[in-house]
Amino acid sequence: MRGREFAQWLEQQLIEQEVHEPEAEARMILEDLGITRLTMVTQADDPVPAGQIEQAKRVLARRKQRVPLQHILGYQFFRRLQLTVNGDVLIPRPETEELVQLALDLAPPGARVVDIGTGSGAIAISLGLERPDLDVLATENSGQAILLARRNAKALGIKVNFLEGDLFEPIDEEFLPLDMIVSNPPYIPEENIPGLEPEVRDHEPIEALCPGADPLLFYKRFAAEAPALLKPGCWLLAELESALAQETAALFKAPDWQSVEIKNDMQGMPRFLCAQRS
Repeated sequence: MRGREFAQWLEQQLIEQEVHEPEAEARMILEDLGITRLTMVTQADDPVPAGQIEQAKRVLARRKQRVPLQHILGYQFFRRLQLTVNGDVLIPRPETEELVQLALDLAPPGARVVDIGTGSGAIAISLGLERPDLDVLATENSGQAILLARRNAKALGIKVNFLEGDLFEPIDEEFLPLDMIVSNPPYIPEENIPGLEPEVRDHEPIEALCPGADPLLFYKRFAAEAPALLKPGCWLLAELESALAQETAALFKAPDWQSVEIKNDMQGMPRFLCAQRS
């Protein structure tokens, strides 16, 4: 099988498996095999080694079982990062890249920033990489996730202090008050879980997707607990469930909060809470 034919075959296999983004996934698989875009241009008519074809077939076999491609390959790209991911953490999404950009735009120089529920470390490590002036700390309730986040930060040479524990509980008083809180907490309503794609429903940690019976649980805690930790005029930024955007914003009331705004993601969906401490 020649290069161009192999690429077309690979994408067609993914289409037949009803993969959500077959072209993008085919490109990821090719890149993982060492077949770059340049290779496809300069060596499109060259035979593809049998070993690479067999490796692609093994990936496709697991993909047919609806195992996420990122779990098969062992990594996910996120902004400037290549992060190790597995079943202990959520696979970082493009929307969360936008949350990072909001934080980068609003964080003052030298800010103390906390990433709550860090998972793979995507938010915290991105902030540390793209704004070396920031003092970044991250908390996470899952011990397995913390281990992976620390591994990612070490591999990328980014200094982030990862602490295991529930929300704000692990934060030492010496790190307070905070200049910013950032979070992508669990927010999917329980009734929506059965309708999720199998890749998400069956392979990502349910506790990182759904907070239980109350989808607003974490936002209620943020609204109540964060004012004591944030400096006046500083921001809490959080990803949220679009269908519950207005209900979420309504939790952040005066006198603790002076400005509350819901921002859309690149798809035009309400996605981000921006709440400013009074």
